[in-house]
Amino acid sequence: MTARITLLFTFCTVFTSSLAKAAITASFSQFDNTAIVFTLKGDIPVGANIGAGAPNVLFIGVPGDTDWVASQGTDDTTTNMGSPSRLASSSAYNPNDAGDFIQVVYDANFSVGDTVDTMVTLNGNNIIPANVDPNSMIVSAGFDSLAVIPDPTTDVGNAIPEPATYAAVLAMIALGVIGFRHRFKGETRPSS
Repeated sequence: MTARITLLFTFCTVFTSSLAKAAITASFSQFDNTAIVFTLKGDIPVGANIGAGAPNVLFIGVPGDTDWVASQGTDDTTTNMGSPSRLASSSAYNPNDAGDFIQVVYDANFSVGDTVDTMVTLNGNNIIPANVDPNSMIVSAGFDSLAVIPDPTTDVGNAIPEPATYAAVLAMIALGVIGFRHRFKGETRPSS
């Protein structure tokens, strides 16, 4: 009995931890007209589409042109926070007809499972923070089309599992609880 419970618990833990593996997220600690400071952290998730165009670049922004970058910005500080160290010495923000974006350039093309842990600090004097909500930004790896940058088809920043995934996890937990209760229901307990 104990072995079955342990096996079920282990299976549920492994299953849910694999779902919880975070995609790449951009966490902003400052976003104003003096500076943009954020970290990029996570892994390129399974099933991610890495764009054929610039597959070594992460683009951060809102898909479509929101006109929040007034002029080209150059690299200020970009730092590797963890391993593996794969950061090139380039990051900037760009005004673009297909969408304004921040780009962070890495030293090799991305593939599924690659880890990113980068801190970026950019001078914010050439941005218009009122024109964009950083919480609505996506992180895309490369691009498939120059029509929209960052490209939603290469979004690697969606870390929220589908509702069906939550349902599957809850169903497995419920089955485990039912099996556990059913097992004990038929046993006789010694009286004290």
